Amino acid sequence: MITEIVPVDSQSLTHLKQQWGRWVLITSVVWVGLGLLISLSGQELWVYFLTSAPVLFWQFGRLWKFLPFNRTKPQEPLRYGFGAANWITLIRGSMFAFLAGFVLLPKFENWLAWLPAGLYLTAVLLDYIDGAVARLTHTTSILGEKLDMDMDGLGILIATLVALNMGQVPLVFLLVGLARYLFLIGIWIRKQKHLPVYDLPLRRFRRGLAGAQMGFLAVVLFPIFNPPATYISAYFFLTPFVLFFLLDFLAVSGWSTEKKSHIWVEFKNWVFVLRFLLASVGLVLLLLFPTRPLFQLILFSACILLVLTGTAARIAALGLMLFAGFALRVNPLDPWQWALLLLSLMVFWLGSGRFSIWQPENFILYQRIGAAPDEG
Repeated sequence: MITEIVPVDSQSLTHLKQQWGRWVLITSVVWVGLGLLISLSGQELWVYFLTSAPVLFWQFGRLWKFLPFNRTKPQEPLRYGFGAANWITLIRGSMFAFLAGFVLLPKFENWLAWLPAGLYLTAVLLDYIDGAVARLTHTTSILGEKLDMDMDGLGILIATLVALNMGQVPLVFLLVGLARYLFLIGIWIRKQKHLPVYDLPLRRFRRGLAGAQMGFLAVVLFPIFNPPATYISAYFFLTPFVLFFLLDFLAVSGWSTEKKSHIWVEFKNWVFVLRFLLASVGLVLLLLFPTRPLFQLILFSACILLVLTGTAARIAALGLMLFAGFALRVNPLDPWQWALLLLSLMVFWLGSGRFSIWQPENFILYQRIGAAPDEG
């Protein structure tokens, strides 16, 4: 916890306040413009502002409060400007604020139906970029760390609420959006009771869990999938996410969770079998539906080959997931498509395992550009 910083340079702080004012003005103009665009589709403008305004103004206030932390270390001078990385983070925050406007709006049937997914997907991509820019340009700052922590939990919560409003996920999926806040509340309660709170152990898979969750929310917000496929997929993403949050809370409470279960280790060693099952189901579907358009057949066959060889298998599994989602919209009771969807979900979650040729997704999920390899 940062408690003390060196005296603030008045000239630098004045310039940062000016940049804050420009940011507030530009973001507010885009925010109002987006609201007016949505109102042209027949939606009530006040509903959009009701849910987006608190998020946006909260971000304005947080940035103002954190201006004195725009420095690499507490003892270093205040930086004159935000820097590219912090600007990217601020844009990401504005995307979440705009997305919050859809929390109570009815599901769109026109081109605006793609807007929530577009906003969230853009924010997710920016989440990967801002930290990389800061590390590669050696401009990491306390301000950036604070803003980034705010945005991570906020984005998942807002996306979860929008997905719930659209009817894409079950109510219990709200646990995903609230997980970080429930975790922090639990720590606060322990501190109020004067109970020990231990450091959170570094775990390599934690970043992967968050990345997979954000990827699922980005996909489910697109007007492609419908229940029950989205509901069943949601349970697959919900269960391990909540479980590992619970394990983290046990860890900070003093319970030892460092030793991996022998059963889990053995299971991970045999994950590659899922690839062969998924490829087999894909081949069966190719034989059952050989009259698909040539482009679809080529793309579908490429995904099967990638899964079978363990070459970018997670990405290929995501592609097969999309194929299954489209097919289940037409025929919700097709058992082969359900098998394709569920096996794709498992490969996407667990990876391709042993005997894989190339796993570039693991770098994206577990490693940060410009950072030392994660431990744990």
